Amino acid sequence: MGEHLVEELDTDGRSVYRLYHQAYADALRTTLDPGARSRVAHALAALVPEAPHGRDWAAAPPYVRRHLAEHAEGTELLDVLALDAEYLLTASVSALQRVLNRAETERGRAAARAVGHCTALLRAPIDEGTRAAQLRLSAFQSGAEELAGAVRRRYPRLPWDTEWAEVAPVPYTTLGTFAGGVRGAAVVPVHGRPALVTAERDGPVRAWDAEGGELVAELPTDLGRITSVHGCPTRPWVALRTADRIWVWDVESSDLIGAVAALPHTVDCAVTDVGGECLVVALDLYGTVTLATASGEAPPLTLRAARRRALLWRPFDGDRLAVAHHEGRLRVAVTRVHRWTERGRRARLTVWDLTGGSAPSGDSAGTLTVERKLHRTLRGRDVEALALHLGTAAVATHLTVTGPLVGTWSTTRSDGLRVVEWSGHPHGSALLITPASGPGAEAGPVCLSATTYAVTARSADGTVLGRTRTDAPVSRLLPAGRGPDGLRLVSLGADSWSAKGWRLGPPPEQGETADDPAMTVGTGTHSGRPVVVVQDADGARLLDGASGAVLDRMEERDDGPAIDTHPGAPVVLRDRLVNKRRKRRQQVGTRLWSIGPPVSFPRTRGLVRACPVPGAGEPRYVACFGHYEMGRHYIALHTPDGRVKEPVDIDLNDVRSMRLVPDGARVLAVVVGRRHEFDGSTEEAPPPEPYLSVRSVPDDTVRFAMRLTSADIVHDLGRWPQGPALGYVTSDGELAVRTRFPASFGGRPDKPDLVPRPDRVRVTALRLQTRNCRPTVLTAGADGGLTLFAADTTEVLHRVHLGGEILGMEWIDDERLCVHTATGILCLRLG
Repeated sequence: MGEHLVEELDTDGRSVYRLYHQAYADALRTTLDPGARSRVAHALAALVPEAPHGRDWAAAPPYVRRHLAEHAEGTELLDVLALDAEYLLTASVSALQRVLNRAETERGRAAARAVGHCTALLRAPIDEGTRAAQLRLSAFQSGAEELAGAVRRRYPRLPWDTEWAEVAPVPYTTLGTFAGGVRGAAVVPVHGRPALVTAERDGPVRAWDAEGGELVAELPTDLGRITSVHGCPTRPWVALRTADRIWVWDVESSDLIGAVAALPHTVDCAVTDVGGECLVVALDLYGTVTLATASGEAPPLTLRAARRRALLWRPFDGDRLAVAHHEGRLRVAVTRVHRWTERGRRARLTVWDLTGGSAPSGDSAGTLTVERKLHRTLRGRDVEALALHLGTAAVATHLTVTGPLVGTWSTTRSDGLRVVEWSGHPHGSALLITPASGPGAEAGPVCLSATTYAVTARSADGTVLGRTRTDAPVSRLLPAGRGPDGLRLVSLGADSWSAKGWRLGPPPEQGETADDPAMTVGTGTHSGRPVVVVQDADGARLLDGASGAVLDRMEERDDGPAIDTHPGAPVVLRDRLVNKRRKRRQQVGTRLWSIGPPVSFPRTRGLVRACPVPGAGEPRYVACFGHYEMGRHYIALHTPDGRVKEPVDIDLNDVRSMRLVPDGARVLAVVVGRRHEFDGSTEEAPPPEPYLSVRSVPDDTVRFAMRLTSADIVHDLGRWPQGPALGYVTSDGELAVRTRFPASFGGRPDKPDLVPRPDRVRVTALRLQTRNCRPTVLTAGADGGLTLFAADTTEVLHRVHLGGEILGMEWIDDERLCVHTATGILCLRLG
């Protein structure tokens, strides 16, 4: 029995033993008596000391905290542990996640979704209260309300809390979060399990368990700037490409086993196993393929295209390379893009078959020779993905922007090469070609395409084999093996700030879609209480800001009123102009939701939006902007009794956003739009320029204005102790704040104050607020996190990780925040 055990050291320096392979352990576990398993699990749980609040898991033996879930698998004790908040925070996250993923009860599956959402944060070096708050948030996001209540009962006082949520659960496992992003990633088998290898921009090269997210290994050597990562599908070898070399790292032994010189302008590479030797294959910009062993014992083999053919193909860093074994041969496939794309030229596929002996066992890297070279012209031009599966070369090309993703088989009798090509997907979407997840290997390749919030698998004839919803856009997909529940995937986010593990579910029913419907979320007040307004295809709902209860509903109809909101102000209902051919001077009714009579606005040809001005109690004004005459946009202040201030021309067209803040007897409005600067000197008007303007209403003074490079600037107008404050994110990611708005703007703005940020994540939303007489900044990052920090000291007050894409956020009151994500809405209390 001794030869089947492996001795290792845990994090505390103790000797631990495991079976040499996980598959061996799984086979032995199926032979255990269920009754004996339950007795062992309860005996281990009895070793945990009792405390006034229950079991004291912090004082439990280390073995119990790490392996109790594995012993409790299949017993009733697992459901008890799934609701023990303190146990979930102290147990071994990776082992717990693997066991909960196989749970058969609804309570166990709900806990698996909740723990999976915050796997990386549960093992992070942060205080217990923050981890408990993150677990409660994940429980709401995954639909585990019972677990969320258990966390509140065990930890009644949290640094921040989730009050309520309306979300559609999306099951996944957060494998890791990366402060600087990831330059490259690959999945390789390590000790019988798939492992994700990542090369961080500002960090080391590390390997993570692809199911539980546990750190498996870390490269001890600093190789410099790594540009890409490529893995071997059958061995724990990873190719790390730098500027001048391609290093090969054995993840199981944590050693570098070799390196080869990288060709100038290398665009892609791969690593494979040939007769027990590690072979590195590299492709450069000009279509030259080089094969070399990592040990350097055998001379490299060069596969070079003819010079005449090479000149016809443009250097393109999107060229693809794939390597596989088939019928005793090593097959190398390369796709290239023709340089004359304007002439309708299409991409080209080149395949080399190499042999090294009479039998597959006789192959070696040093004796490889080219047996044949095949060419095939593809239908599309830009190649997005390439893979080899058995005797088939699978390619995904960009043919049209619209249309379904379909595949067609093509067989050539002379050479026997089969090609399946998928075309019709949106250009730039994440694509992956992998063998099918069916029981047989002859099922053929599968193309996985990632849309905005869904990953779909299609067969060669276009049939949808599976689909899973996502909570953020995906930039890259990686296969992570096949399990009893189907194909497993690893995805990287749009900015590569995090890695997630997914399971490909069954295809949706007829008429269903995995993409979330369009939804608009706003905050305001209703009868003096804070509310949240949700608008979707079914209509509008008025939710209580404290509990999330539905206060009122309004069905969607063409002649129904439009709804306008502003934080801290009553909700406004605005009559729509359905008939475009009405009189020029049209009376438009605007009223508060269920409060007061309609207010008429004269001289309004086409009202664009009505925005209530925040203030104490009922609004003093309702600001409306629209195009009154000659297409110009104006802002006018209207009182509840129907009086109208003089409209103010904002000098902008195509208004993108507007926010208001009271400033004594005036109102400051920040408007982002485009300005048409046309003096009539030329026949064709120049394109409109985007501008940001801060105007004072109703005295009609420009307090600040600047030209923008894009109208999608992240900005906010809030109040700090010193008065109104305008914050915006510059083109280089800096946070600029202006608190000085002179009565007369000279046209040349002074330099803004730069507020240091505690992180370098790309900001997608920004809110300025005063908390406890201190200026604070709340940012939403591209990594799905919220950061609330003090602007004067850069002290981080709260950091919340939501995981998915944050579409918007608004303050409900001084402490509650409404966050709109890709899966729904959440109400957070940031005390």
